[in-house]
Amino acid sequence: MKMKASAITAAALLALAAQSASAVSAVGYNAVTVPTNSDVLVSVPFTKDAVGSFTVSSVTANGVTVTNTLTVNAYTNGYYVRFTGGSWSTISANGTGGFTLADTNALTGVTAGNTFNVYPHQTLAAVFPSTMEGKSFKKSVSTVSRSTEILFPNTSSVGINKSPSATYFFYNNAWRKVGSNPTTSFNNTVVSPQEYFILRNRGTNTLTYVASGNVEAQAAGRYVATQTAKDDVAIVSGRPVAMTLASLKLGGTSAFVTSVSSVSRKDELLVFNNSATGLNKSQAATYYYYNNAWRKVGASASTSFDNEPLPAGAALIIRKAAGTAGAAAWNQSSPF
Repeated sequence: MKMKASAITAAALLALAAQSASAVSAVGYNAVTVPTNSDVLVSVPFTKDAVGSFTVSSVTANGVTVTNTLTVNAYTNGYYVRFTGGSWSTISANGTGGFTLADTNALTGVTAGNTFNVYPHQTLAAVFPSTMEGKSFKKSVSTVSRSTEILFPNTSSVGINKSPSATYFFYNNAWRKVGSNPTTSFNNTVVSPQEYFILRNRGTNTLTYVASGNVEAQAAGRYVATQTAKDDVAIVSGRPVAMTLASLKLGGTSAFVTSVSSVSRKDELLVFNNSATGLNKSQAATYYYYNNAWRKVGASASTSFDNEPLPAGAALIIRKAAGTAGAAAWNQSSPF
């Protein structure tokens, strides 16, 4: 049951969900054209198969306990939990009866009896397998002459227009990291859920980025941090279908500060156009939330852009206004 990105619609997925309980989960793929000498901002709005479903016995200071008997550290770092409410965190360790989470924000609101799944993280090698060489990426002929680069956004420092935190390229049958020993493989580098990356095509041929996997039909959530200085936060729509600004369920929440006027804007949402060519592209449009609707910078403040379309798996930046340091939940109900 695989469908091209443009064909994956909410109606189609609802139809899949309506199939008998014995039917397999819905799967699909998104395809994005990558022009020559250009950047596209893309994500992986799909999951791998869950390796287990669990029920919370108790919540600890940094994780949860379960009744299942686990193998110690069988799920360390390469796996993450997603609670029924939508929040997720990488597993930093596990004992025989519980999980320690890297992001304890994900525990907010979690109580005994809640359920969660454990998934393997997506990785560079999984998203860009060697079988897709020449299609979604090109191998580099040297560490200097790099044909395709994968740039990860900087999520650890504070500021706007931040440089990437790391750049990867495919060389000698493995993914390598700029600035690291070229014999070291970075195939297992985690591609986090609900964050985008930049695919840079430096070659002379157009590429097609393909993301595939299981469709996450439940709620999806994450925490959006506020810093004492203005900060760019990399996010994605998280869904493999086209959405609207309103269907993000972001505007008017504590995770996105509402503006008091069209001039005195607080948080802004930056949207990008993957069809435009060029490297280091600026945003195609900037939106803010004002008077209970999405508004667009440069347009009349009385015009609603709630129905402004976003592509499947859209990459976005929340330009957070400076404020009191903290984090607020952004929980997005399923559109299916």
